[in-house]
Amino acid sequence: MHALPATRIQHRYSYVNVLMPDPPNLAGVVKPYKVGQRMDARLNPDDVVVGSATGPNWTWMQALRQRYAAANVVRGHLLNHDLGGRSVEENLYPISTSANGEHSRNVEVHVKEALADTKRLAWDQPVEYSVQVQENAAHDPAAARFVCDWEYGPSGGRVAQTYTVTSNLQLGSAYSGRATGPKLASWDHDKGGSLAQERIAFAGLSPRVSAEWHDATNPAPALEPSVEAPGGHGGLPDWWKNNQWTLESWAKAPLLEALAWMDTQSAQGKDTAFSFGTLPRAEAEDIVDACATPKTGQPLAASVWNRYWKWLQADGARRGWFLSNYALVKPDPARLVPDFVQWAKDELLT
Repeated sequence: MHALPATRIQHRYSYVNVLMPDPPNLAGVVKPYKVGQRMDARLNPDDVVVGSATGPNWTWMQALRQRYAAANVVRGHLLNHDLGGRSVEENLYPISTSANGEHSRNVEVHVKEALADTKRLAWDQPVEYSVQVQENAAHDPAAARFVCDWEYGPSGGRVAQTYTVTSNLQLGSAYSGRATGPKLASWDHDKGGSLAQERIAFAGLSPRVSAEWHDATNPAPALEPSVEAPGGHGGLPDWWKNNQWTLESWAKAPLLEALAWMDTQSAQGKDTAFSFGTLPRAEAEDIVDACATPKTGQPLAASVWNRYWKWLQADGARRGWFLSNYALVKPDPARLVPDFVQWAKDELLT
């Protein structure tokens, strides 16, 4: 039995410039937001670090999703959540959904297998893994690459692999599933919580996990905060509040309000009372969970939409408000259901 060196995870961060709405300034304003630039990990299968899935969306991600709607922009982990990667800014970078799936299939699943083999075969060396973000234009996420390198195996028989994941936000992108393969159950991730909770947990992992500034700009620029939707599942970020004349905002508000109310009531062990009736706690928790975490990549329509539309039809006042405002931006009522489902798939299930 070999005593491997302790797990060590290091992050270097940079920033991306994002054009943010700035009513009444129609041109908007460009602001910098913190993102991961490089990750270096030495992984000991017996020295576990538990990562986490991404939590609520950050306000500035909504602007990127609007600008690059076809790319289905998501926050891609540099270090996978089942390899000790947390959902803090220095471990996340905005990439297309297809690039995120490519990273999973062609890199992450193999690193997980290597970590499992290191334990199963009692190799005398840990897994070494790095991801470097390269942008076509500095601080612009429109076109970027994850350059991934990993090395594994015993002394004298090390295997080195490399793979580059390309993300182009100006191209169409679709959900393509996640790769499955052998992994260590002890490294299974936690569900994403608030950014504040992640920051506390991240700091508590020191010295095995650290972060440092690394960029050509010195000193580091004053970054805008990465604001999450308050309340976890249900709050409305300021950017949504300021842009409710768009179709997306009119569709989001009722469901997000309902999810926030269900989440609050369930946390207190209560059923959720709506104007049209009471939703049992178990069903409310199932809906909140379905919106927060994709189960099989199936469209939201099957698990949530039918129930949500039932509430909307039964609540006359809300239904009238919703339909009248929808008509302002999309006069064809037949488009309401598919438009809402498309938004839900793009934003709730990522």
